[in-house]
Amino acid sequence: MMRYEIKYALDPMGLIEFSQWIASAAYFRRAYSRRGVHSVYFDTAEMGSARDNLSGIGVRNKFRVRWYSDVNGKEVFASAKPKFEIKSKQGRLGTKYDRVLETIDGSRIHTEDGNQLTNELRKELAANPWRDLPVSIDVLNANLLVEYERDYYVGPGDVRVTIDHNVTYGDVMSNTHSRLIGQNAYSKAIVEFKFSPNYKDQAAELMSTLPFYPVRNSKYLTGLSLFGHAVYL
Repeated sequence: MMRYEIKYALDPMGLIEFSQWIASAAYFRRAYSRRGVHSVYFDTAEMGSARDNLSGIGVRNKFRVRWYSDVNGKEVFASAKPKFEIKSKQGRLGTKYDRVLETIDGSRIHTEDGNQLTNELRKELAANPWRDLPVSIDVLNANLLVEYERDYYVGPGDVRVTIDHNVTYGDVMSNTHSRLIGQNAYSKAIVEFKFSPNYKDQAAELMSTLPFYPVRNSKYLTGLSLFGHAVYL
């Protein structure tokens, strides 16, 4: 299902202000306990996904392997195996398609370099082909690790809010992600409102009470920029 995804990039003081706002809003409640979110992004050798995003092309895709852990990132959730996800955007609307990966172990992804991750993903998807995959799996390569802590809230209707903070990045493209992950922290938190077109007006009314302006933000492009693979920040 297509949905709107409206983002805010908040500095530490802005995050405190937003946390107070959502805590005082009777129509929002915490959906899950805080957890660690981990993603390895994949792209073509020509960085097609990154270029489409930077250019603002109306229809574009991002490809990633994602898994979850406890908030400290030490215990990978056994009940949530890594998934291969396609994040598709059409204008301001987005949707996500995913598939559970049976042969990739989230607890050891950090020990693998980009070539290993790429080969494992290609092998699994070749054994169980993805119908209508936008590009051939043979041209996708692992290039960026993104990790952060996420808080989840549900509001009226189908409005959802996530708060991503303590965002860090690893340069999988250069096979140095294990060394660099702790050295390139992103100082801003990303708040995202997610809702279907049916709840557009309701969500707009909620967001109108915020003292912040929405922005375009891509963790993928931010990470590439930090390592000199794109010009974004």
